[in-house]
Amino acid sequence: MISIKFPLTIKEEEEAQIVGELTLFSNTSVVLNRVKLGFYLLIFFSLIKTLILLFLFTKAFKRTLFTPLSALAETTKGLSFDALKDINLFQNEKKENELTVLEKSINTMIENINKSKSEIILSREAAIKAWDSAEKANRIKTELCKLDFD
Repeated sequence: MISIKFPLTIKEEEEAQIVGELTLFSNTSVVLNRVKLGFYLLIFFSLIKTLILLFLFTKAFKRTLFTPLSALAETTKGLSFDALKDINLFQNEKKENELTVLEKSINTMIENINKSKSEIILSREAAIKAWDSAEKANRIKTELCKLDFD
């Protein structure tokens, strides 16, 4: 049982006169029944707001991260060692962000791989020439050795 007491006053020409004391009695179940609907509505609308925010954040996340990262992943899957080319997915971006930094890093990596590939090809060609020269010298040496023993 809940009770609240407060004075009961009457104002007559700028004077307040206490005429008694008012006591209100109530039961906790009555109070809970009165506010129960309010609590249910509060919870219901909170869930609706949460679902709407979840939808909006998911849509924004998909547009700003998932779609560009998927495009970047598809582009990098298409790269092969024989045909390395720069990636230009985010060239229309006005500001530099994490995705443009990632694109620049991948392009730098591709450039370094192309340089290394060129160096490897030149080294391989030099090694083949050296091998051919060594083989030719070995054949000449073998022929000279045969002539000396005959």
